[in-house]
Amino acid sequence: MTVNYFIKCPTCNTITRMRTPAGYIYKTPVRIHCGKCNTLLTGEFVSDNEKEKAYYTPNNCEEVKPQAFDYFGEASGEMICNKIEPIHAEGDDIFLPPMDKVSPIFDFMQSTTDVDRTRFINYACYLQKLSTTWDKERIKYDLYLSEKNDLLLSKYSEAAKNIDCEMDTDLDAYQYVYRSLFYDLGGVFQKNKLLKLFREVNHHMSHMNLHALYDYLSELNRTDSLKKIETKLFSIAYDFHSVSNYLIPAIGLLYYNADTIDKTIFGISTCSFDDLKEFYQNTYERLLDCCEIIVGLDNIENRGDYCTFTSKLTMHNFRTQRKGNRINYLHSSEFFVKAFDLPINSGSLRNAIGHSDYKYDGIKQIISYPQKDGSDIMLNSYLVDVALECSKMLRSTLLLIFVTYELIRYNHRTDNSTMPMHSIIYKNVRSQSLCPCGSRRKYIHCCKSIIHVDKKSNTNFDYPMEADFCMSDNFKRMKP
Repeated sequence: MTVNYFIKCPTCNTITRMRTPAGYIYKTPVRIHCGKCNTLLTGEFVSDNEKEKAYYTPNNCEEVKPQAFDYFGEASGEMICNKIEPIHAEGDDIFLPPMDKVSPIFDFMQSTTDVDRTRFINYACYLQKLSTTWDKERIKYDLYLSEKNDLLLSKYSEAAKNIDCEMDTDLDAYQYVYRSLFYDLGGVFQKNKLLKLFREVNHHMSHMNLHALYDYLSELNRTDSLKKIETKLFSIAYDFHSVSNYLIPAIGLLYYNADTIDKTIFGISTCSFDDLKEFYQNTYERLLDCCEIIVGLDNIENRGDYCTFTSKLTMHNFRTQRKGNRINYLHSSEFFVKAFDLPINSGSLRNAIGHSDYKYDGIKQIISYPQKDGSDIMLNSYLVDVALECSKMLRSTLLLIFVTYELIRYNHRTDNSTMPMHSIIYKNVRSQSLCPCGSRRKYIHCCKSIIHVDKKSNTNFDYPMEADFCMSDNFKRMKP
């Protein structure tokens, strides 16, 4: 079902005809700019699948009866869509879109696998619901960060059982909190890529020089750096849930080949640049603050010591580098930097945001800003690119969170005893391989007898089923 509605700009009274396919997410933001005066027009689109109703609710503008219109646009809470543009032909049926305006959401439905489509839709619905209950859900993270593990253990013992966690010790509390965080952010990856990343990080760390690793941990603990990094990573997760509904279409592009999109025509309708700029800048700054552990682990793995760089730089010098200069050390093809995969060409836009030195064309969805080198060259970025970079930075954040999780786990280790991990980490581990738990004993002599790897193990990273059925059936239902 596709809903057509007409909105009037409160500034210039221009009429824009909008088209929105009824989706899976119950309520999504609609934030588009008037094609004539660039005023941001806001509202919400509701897809009530239980009552089989879909409708638009305006906020700062007015919904009016069907009539002649000057601009046509599209909105979707789940995918990219046609930008606002003027209607050139006259006499068209006001209930029909221009013939060449086919929604890109249908291309997405056809070009991705059933598994990926289902995971993305389920995660999008999960995010929307989580955004409405976040103040409650974040309590467990607040308790953990404030080191109130006694309250955490007593309050969440039952909830922990749902994700196969016991809640008896401080170690259990930490495992529960991190597994919850992996779940809240994990939908930015296809599941097979997420689990592959976790296993690769674990493999590299479990084969790392143990003496050098503990030397680095000792230094991180002495300077309280690990706790500071952990707090900053949690703050990124907190901020994400304040903008998650804006970013859902961009997260969808992570499941889809974004390089094929004509960004002059297609954009996003869930946000404006002002909605994302603070998250964009703050997340990048925090990731650069936290990237020390990525560089340190690559130094250990490739040069035997966390302080040994390929140049004469020391870890102390690296820590005192300006954030923008740290990017110069993130070009390596070494494992941890490569897995971190932080977008490294964003310095000019971050600088422009910090100095409010940019212009945003809400109709074309283009941000114009000066090149950072002080020249007169002006650069342009599309809003969809900024949203996509925000989503990619969430992937970098999740990688750092898992690395932090592993480092804290080594902090809890006092000897080479068994310290079982989630069963998904053990998939395809051979009996004679080193155990993923970090004991440095062979798997057959460590965790193999107590870990059961089966299909159920993977379901811990699935989201509640909202793609209700067979995706192909719903695709037919959504066609205009």
